[in-house]
Amino acid sequence: MTFKFSIRSKLAAFSVGIVLTLLSLHYLLESHLLNEHRQSDLQDLIDKTSTFSILVSKQARENLQMALLIAENRSVRKALASRDRKTLLKIVKPVMQEMKRTGAENVRIHFHIPPCISFLRVWLPDRNGDDLSGFRRSVKEVLDTGTTFSGIEIGRAGPVVRGIVPVLDDLSGKITGSVEVFTDLGPLIETLSDFTGLSYALYTIRTVRQDLAENATQTIGKYLMLRLPASESRPHALSQKELDQAMQRQSIFWHKDRVVITLPIKDIFNHTAGVLAGIISIKALDTHLEEFVSSSRVVAGFIIIFIIGLSFLWGNSLVKSLKGMVATITKIKKHIGDAEGMTGGMVCVTSCAMDEVGDVGRAINELITSIKEISIFRRTIEADEDPEEIYLRLANVFERKLKLPAFVIYEVDTEKNSMQPIYCQPPELKEELHDFLMPEKCRAKRTGMPVSSMEDPRICLAFKWEDTFSYECLPMTVAGQVIGVVEFIFPYADTFERKEKISESLREAKKYLNEMLPVLQAKRLAKQLKEQAVRDQLTRLYNRRYLETSLEGIVAGIKRRNTCMGILLCDMDYFKEVNDRHGHDSGDALLVELAMLFTSLVRSSDIIVRFGGEEFLILLMDCQKGDAITVAEKIRIEVENHLFRLPGVALHRTISIGVSEFPEDTNAIWEAIKFADMALYRAKELGRNRVVRFKPEMWEEGNMPVMSPRFKPATPKPETNPAGT
Repeated sequence: MTFKFSIRSKLAAFSVGIVLTLLSLHYLLESHLLNEHRQSDLQDLIDKTSTFSILVSKQARENLQMALLIAENRSVRKALASRDRKTLLKIVKPVMQEMKRTGAENVRIHFHIPPCISFLRVWLPDRNGDDLSGFRRSVKEVLDTGTTFSGIEIGRAGPVVRGIVPVLDDLSGKITGSVEVFTDLGPLIETLSDFTGLSYALYTIRTVRQDLAENATQTIGKYLMLRLPASESRPHALSQKELDQAMQRQSIFWHKDRVVITLPIKDIFNHTAGVLAGIISIKALDTHLEEFVSSSRVVAGFIIIFIIGLSFLWGNSLVKSLKGMVATITKIKKHIGDAEGMTGGMVCVTSCAMDEVGDVGRAINELITSIKEISIFRRTIEADEDPEEIYLRLANVFERKLKLPAFVIYEVDTEKNSMQPIYCQPPELKEELHDFLMPEKCRAKRTGMPVSSMEDPRICLAFKWEDTFSYECLPMTVAGQVIGVVEFIFPYADTFERKEKISESLREAKKYLNEMLPVLQAKRLAKQLKEQAVRDQLTRLYNRRYLETSLEGIVAGIKRRNTCMGILLCDMDYFKEVNDRHGHDSGDALLVELAMLFTSLVRSSDIIVRFGGEEFLILLMDCQKGDAITVAEKIRIEVENHLFRLPGVALHRTISIGVSEFPEDTNAIWEAIKFADMALYRAKELGRNRVVRFKPEMWEEGNMPVMSPRFKPATPKPETNPAGT
């Protein structure tokens, strides 16, 4: 039989002995403990302050990665190479606006051109053309050498975190400029202040620059204390001598009623750019000992000996249990923020007696298990490549771990203004779902608040089974924007116990949702940037960059499946007349409508590329030999019969199409595209508005047609193509 003793009965005997023992030793140990306590707390604050360099390194990497993404954007490179500030601002400004919506208000984007000139400040577009060479060494070295830089550098307003990369010309490979993403130190210092509880100030060496001096709140000899955009600073009263020492190494300065901890800050070139100083009052250091010092110092030796002997047996088991818990909690504290430690080396409390201490131990074990599982989930989705994988892992947690019987994950598509189900459990539920063609019809999406049938079964008019099932819809909100909704469906909750069970399941589900959302939003933004790089800005079709990067994989799939790919090179006849008569806006509208018509005439598995100007390349995937010419003729007829409605005018247009097949005509894919180009120009020569299939005799030198500049042979023939193509 197991007897359960109350923790109070154990503490009653054990605590008396401990308290009396401490009282007898208190007077002798008071000064020693006070000094040890101060030193320990100071060392802890020094170690925490040192983590500022980690925050700076992380921010520098993020800024550099964003700068690389911008520099890899083909439209950005083209606009910078042509010195088109208006187009460049139009491309990049939405990126800053999106970042602002997601909470990154202090991020700035700055473009430069050789030799070291400011070309475009995206946050301040009216200011440009100023020479940066006198104080922006990093920009000059990037433009001169093509290297990348990331880290702290002093600018006009003081030290900031920068990431700078060169922008290269697509054709020549020469450096046409550079792009910089930078952030203020203020938010990082504010994060450090929240972590340590200290108030911080930032000092830098005084210069002759008037704008830097105006940004100071206090002057100490040759040093300035700078304003921090996101952190409130107050004078620390450090002397010039103390700042001289702080510039050399991390230091501690004891003043009358406070202690100042300093940390030198290194810039990109490993020079000391400034000093970060944190302040704490001596009284705050001694707070934890005040109650101990003020306690009674009465010594009762004979009572202490008696109590210690009496309480030893009772206290021994308690101490053993508490030591195990303290060790476990200390290990958790040590690994907070360390994903490897949280998921790898954590242990559980091994001694759990049948009393209140045992209850605490079991609760700690449950907490450790929950933290570990959520940390593993976070690490896993951070390594996933796209949002679809993250949704699948979340659904797996809901289904297998939390044993949720039925749920639907919806994603909001802002471009199509719709909300589509990404995952359904069970799958057959998808056929019965409400079609949210307008996302605002969903109450959770519209309000950004959870919607539950626990209190009002008919709160959602779109739910079809309110008499049979209970439900709760949780919006997935990031930076105030609802990007999706998760709908959980349960057997009808008609009892208190069932409602409590549902509430517990939802609490666990919310933990995983909260861990997922920041990672999901980061993956969505990365996917959007990647998509912009391979999409034509006008027609939203794929561009040449997509073709160059993806064609090898497409060809490998055709060969692996042993099928045929039809290649259609389409060109709008007399397109120049539309621009000349109706203007370039009408020409652009015509291309957009033509792209939409192409999309409607081919399969979703086929690929449409804007090949250049009014030329489009259509790849018919896995078609039968000879099918390409049939599809091409169908497209030509549909375009001929289509009425293009442009601003202020409606007109009919025709197209010419050159057709080849891969690997029927050749085993080299680019040669197959060139064959389609030759067939296209033969169609032009024969009078346009026709489809021409490539034939081998077109390749013979005597019959070779005039070809586009990108496919001209080494020894070109005299041009015989009629004007206006």
